[in-house]
Amino acid sequence: HRDLKPENILIDKDGNAKLADFGLAAKIEGKSYLKVAGTFYYTPPEAFTWDRMTVESDVWALGVILTELVTGVHPFAEKSQAESESKIKNGIFAPIPEYVPDELKKMIEKMLQVDPLKRPSVEELLETEVMKHQAQIERDKDEQKKEQSVTEILANAVREKNKEIEKQNEFEKRKAEEDAEKSRKILEDNLQLKQQLEQLNQQLIANSQVNERQQEFEPTKSVIIKKKILSFDENKVRNYQQIGEPINIGYQGTVYRISRKDNQLVNESKELSYIDNFSNYEKIKMLTFETFDPIYKEEQIKKQTLIHFHLHHENIIEFVEAFLHEDNFYIVMELAQGENLSDFYTKKKNGEFITEEEAWRILKGIASGIAYLHSKRILHKDLRPQNVLLTSDGTVKIFNFDISEELQPNQDFSYT
Repeated sequence: HRDLKPENILIDKDGNAKLADFGLAAKIEGKSYLKVAGTFYYTPPEAFTWDRMTVESDVWALGVILTELVTGVHPFAEKSQAESESKIKNGIFAPIPEYVPDELKKMIEKMLQVDPLKRPSVEELLETEVMKHQAQIERDKDEQKKEQSVTEILANAVREKNKEIEKQNEFEKRKAEEDAEKSRKILEDNLQLKQQLEQLNQQLIANSQVNERQQEFEPTKSVIIKKKILSFDENKVRNYQQIGEPINIGYQGTVYRISRKDNQLVNESKELSYIDNFSNYEKIKMLTFETFDPIYKEEQIKKQTLIHFHLHHENIIEFVEAFLHEDNFYIVMELAQGENLSDFYTKKKNGEFITEEEAWRILKGIASGIAYLHSKRILHKDLRPQNVLLTSDGTVKIFNFDISEELQPNQDFSYT
């Protein structure tokens, strides 16, 4: 190394010594010595007397450093370098204090021998009892660190697992609270729905109110939807007769054109096919409260009827009346002569686009209808081109309120 001194020995965070600065270090090849180099106060006697350095020169420098460590002073420090050089060449250094263990004193004295051949090699130093003891201490510390590391790893794993368990428990608790709130809300909705349906039945049975609503419609402006449900007025179906073949057949039912027998007006009806297990309506919001389980599908249709019954806007298909006949439920609605928005798209020729004027008109009609629904706190929930009609005069009509829902005063959203 040729320049061992405290400045070139670094101590890491764990207290381990690290040799540094190999700028003057050299490899001995083919001979047993090198030219002199290094720092004056750590230079061995042979450097001054023979102008050479050997592997034993590093042992000398290490002895000087060790003396500084145990005594706090340099063993050859004097007022001048000449005096220090004289003491170095003669091996004269300050007495080692009595508190230094004898074994360590003897080690220092051997390392500071003037004759290089009398100094112990580094390998011999490492084999001394004191060094072996130190090595064992370090090995014990390493083992302890390993055990602590394993313990810490296990502790961290336990902490992480506990965090996961706490997180899962919190999630389950929150989910249980949400489910309880949903059940409570469904109960409130069903109780309120029951009251509203009773009011609707009274309004539909009152012929005077029904007649007033019917007078608002011109010929060819009615639709009937047929569905199994509980009970309304079973006599009103006699006022209508089917004309021609079905207009449309869908998964929810069939659309017919009809006329009123009392005044021979031509109208249109839609008969929805009934399925015992109601599998086609599983996507509609479920009324899960046990009290209504046996008939909840019918109650859901009533709810849709109730929502549509109160809607009166130029951009929404108008509701006329609803009644029961032979275990089938009918809803009479306005007939819009025209096509839905999806068909309007497909009928455009290749390369032909909807004009800007048409787009703005359609957008305004849809937005106006939806704005009206929202003013009533009603969510359509199925707004798409197939549920938007364009009449022959270009008027936009929103229809199909099968899954629409009216938000209650304390309700800000609806479930899908």
